[in-house]
Amino acid sequence: MEHLQAFIYDCDRRTELAKRRLAETQEELSAEVAAKANKVHELAEQIGKKLAKAEHLGAEGNVEESLKAMEEVEEIRKKKLQAEQEYRNSMPASSYQQQKLRVCEVCSAYLGIHDNDRRLADHFGGKLHLGFIKIREKLEDLKVKKNLLMIVGKNKRLNAIENVAKEEMKEGLEEKEESDRMILKLGIVFVTVVRVVEVAVVVLDGVTEDRDLATAVEDPLLVLDARDPGLALHRNAATDRHEDLGLETGSEEMAVGKEDATGHVHLDRLKKNDELK
Repeated sequence: MEHLQAFIYDCDRRTELAKRRLAETQEELSAEVAAKANKVHELAEQIGKKLAKAEHLGAEGNVEESLKAMEEVEEIRKKKLQAEQEYRNSMPASSYQQQKLRVCEVCSAYLGIHDNDRRLADHFGGKLHLGFIKIREKLEDLKVKKNLLMIVGKNKRLNAIENVAKEEMKEGLEEKEESDRMILKLGIVFVTVVRVVEVAVVVLDGVTEDRDLATAVEDPLLVLDARDPGLALHRNAATDRHEDLGLETGSEEMAVGKEDATGHVHLDRLKKNDELK
């Protein structure tokens, strides 16, 4: 493709150079006259192309198509004669006789406004002109295919990017779900630990209370001195009331007994102070 492109670029460069050279050497025409001259050139080119086509069809045996092309040539010739007459009338005779050239846009060859149909047919049916036509068509076809491949490649890249984005989004969602599950598990573990601690505290409180009760029951003998008025009455912890132990205040007797879990004191006996020493 690069080789064909360089070949066509060189041809187009020669065409532009030839146009500038003609503009410098040929007599400058007014816009009206130039338009009429261009019309003659265009009709002449159509005749040359149709003649070349008719000859090609005839060589391949397509007689009917060839005759049809020749009929079209005759119609174009009539239009050309009229255009030439208008062009001749728009300028002096001396100027009209000068050969007005133009450059072929396909192969950069020079074409004259007064060229006959045979010469035009030889040009447009010639190998040089037809070869450049095929080269230009092939180059355009390659450009179209290249553009299509670029579009397809771009679409593939976009699809690949979209698929990567979807995969990353999916992985992100999976990671988030895993993180949520982990947080939920940690929450459950935390709640479980809190509940275990609460149960342990309750159990420990119960054990402490039982130990206190057991300690209260297993307390050693209570020795109350009746001589102390403050000890004559024993406070019942369960009822928060003081109970009379039946000791005579100020006597020499002492009360010996045990206090049960409810706070009551059970007296075993009364002894003299001397007996307790």
